Order: sequence, then structure tokens, then C-alpha cells
Amino acid sequence: MTSAWHGRLTNAHDASCPCDSAETLLWNRNWFSNAIGVPHLVVEACMIMGQKELAEDVANYCMFMSGRSYEVFDLPVKFMIGSNILDVSKIGIDAGLLSSSETLVADAYSKIHQEIIIKNVANIDEIRSDGSFGLKVGNLTHANAGNLKGNRMIYINDYMPFGFHLSNGALYTYLKGNDYKDIAAAWDWNLIPGIAVDYNAMALNCSHNQFPSTTNAPVYSVIDQKHNSLRHSNVGYILDRKSSISYSVKEKSGNWSSTQLPTDVTLFSARLHHNVLNASLSYTAFPGTDLDTFRSKSRQFSLQSTQNDAQVSAIYDHAHETVFVVFWNDAGGSTNLNITHFKHPDADNLVITVNGNVAFIYDQRTNNMSLRSLVDA
Repeated sequence: MTSAWHGRLTNAHDASCPCDSAETLLWNRNWFSNAIGVPHLVVEACMIMGQKELAEDVANYCMFMSGRSYEVFDLPVKFMIGSNILDVSKIGIDAGLLSSSETLVADAYSKIHQEIIIKNVANIDEIRSDGSFGLKVGNLTHANAGNLKGNRMIYINDYMPFGFHLSNGALYTYLKGNDYKDIAAAWDWNLIPGIAVDYNAMALNCSHNQFPSTTNAPVYSVIDQKHNSLRHSNVGYILDRKSSISYSVKEKSGNWSSTQLPTDVTLFSARLHHNVLNASLSYTAFPGTDLDTFRSKSRQFSLQSTQNDAQVSAIYDHAHETVFVVFWNDAGGSTNLNITHFKHPDADNLVITVNGNVAFIYDQRTNNMSLRSLVDA
């Protein structure tokens, strides 16, 4: 490709590139259309028609357009990185198939193979080892959610620069479907719904691990943080008697980026205060419940928390005579459930022992038990 063609990639239609001949048709002011967009469409149309159905001059023009793209590999242009390399290589493969050129197909595939490799380097357009892909100086465009590290989603190319607490048990309560829509730019990243947090004591990025806090920061269990609306009262909560709660409704503002308009939202937030750090707290939520129904359900409330610590979480449902236990340690453990039910007087000292990280359910009405390993869940 000549230097004149190089100029047309970015200067098409100005005085230096009048584009007034058959050779220079279909140029655009944007390099993408010149190097990828138009050649891609042309060569695919030629492929659909097939070489045998094309007149000689049309077939030659197909190769001319694909060559205009593929020869960009020989030019000192900054945009030949990441997925752009794959797009231009694909045009080369199509051109090779169209012209029955094994050499061109092999060369294009070699360029793809050289590009599709793992590179954990900041600000470059490559695949990361966590499954994410950087585009346009490393901005995230796609990620899987299979790696449990960092924010437990994408730890190399983190798209949530404040998302450290997203991995700590976030729990969202939806009533209308848009309860949390477009609020992340404005909400408090220390008050992720559902988590327990030593408020503002940890850096919000994902470049560190969390250790037990040694600060004097207040510790909260976050009940919720979402759009405020007249329907928010349709979630009811039953709290431990030892709990203290605070809530707020505030106008909040934030920016998604420097290129978009500010986000202004009214947010409701509520949290329980862990005033005694070595004591557990629990609460029960009743989503989608109006006030009268909630009052009725709260009077009939029959869940008893029998153990709630770092080793075991256990509750007893009196109404359904069923025990639910999660053993958090890999080695399992034991729990002594101090429960009282008039139908099961011999079960007031029920001991359950397991040898793994499991969830356990025992229905006293049928004596049925179910056990599921959480390691493989």
C-alpha cells in the first residue's frame, strides 16, 4: 500500500485525498470504515456470490478491497491492536478462501494465533487470565464470572473500581424489577445490600484481601440500599430485640463517566448496628407484603435462630417443624439445637454433627433429611 493510501485511512475526503477515481472510491473520514467496515462487507458479499459467479473485473475489485484492508498490517498505524487485528485477519481469511490462496489463509490465521494469548498487563488490548478482555486501552468489554478472587468476578481487569464489597454476600430485594436501576454511580459502595461491613475501613478496590478489621469503624448489617418509592413499605422486617437500626432517604448524585450526564437519584438505605461485635445479629425480610399482611405474618412468626456464627448458621421453623443448618467450615462441625416443640419433647437437645461444608435440612414431621455439599454447589 502506498503512502497515499496510508493517508486516506485517516484523511479521506480532505484536500490531500480527493477520492475522485475508481481506485479510491468508498473511502470514509473514519479509519474503521476504510480498514475494516467497508472491506468486511464487500468481501462477504463476494463470498456469498462465489468466485465462479463474479465477472472478472468484479472479482478483481473484491480482492482489491480486501487487500486494502489486509495490507494495513504493513503500515505504522496505532489502531492495529486487539480485536482490530482479528477483524482484519478475518477479512484476509475470506479473501484467501475467495481466491483459493492457502498462503493468505495460513498467514491470516498465524496473525490471529499470535494475538489470542493471555496478557495480564494494564492498559493494553488483550485477554486476561480471569476471562475478561481489554479494548481501547484496556477497558473491559466482556468477562465471565467463574473466578473467585478480587471482587470474585474479574480480578485482573476489574470493571468495578469500588466493588470490593460486592463479593461479601450482596442480596438484592426486587419488587418492581427496576429497584436498583442506574444507582451505582450515586450509591454508597460501603453499603451494598445484604452485606456485613466495617464501614469505610477497607479500600474499595479489589487489589487486596479482606482481613478481620482492627479499626474502630462502626460495623453494620446492610438491610438495603435502593431507589426510594411509595412502595418501599411493601418490604417488612422482623429484627432481633437486641438490634438497633438506622435508615435514611437522601438525594444522591454521581457520574458514570466524564462523557455522560450526572445521575441524580433518591435512595433509601437501612442498616443494623453491631453494637456488640462478638454477638450475632439476624433479621427476617418479608418482600412484597402490605402492612396488614405483614402484621399478620409477624404475629405468626415462628423462625428461631439457634446458632449464628462463623462456624454454623442454624434456624428452626416451628410452624413446619423443620431444621435448617449450614456448616461453614470445610471440616464440618457440630451444633446443639436448643429447640422446644410440643410435638417433639425429646428434641430439645438435638445435636447434629457433619464432616464437611454442607447444608442440612431435617423435617421432623417425616424424619426426612437432606444434605448438600457446598464445595460443589
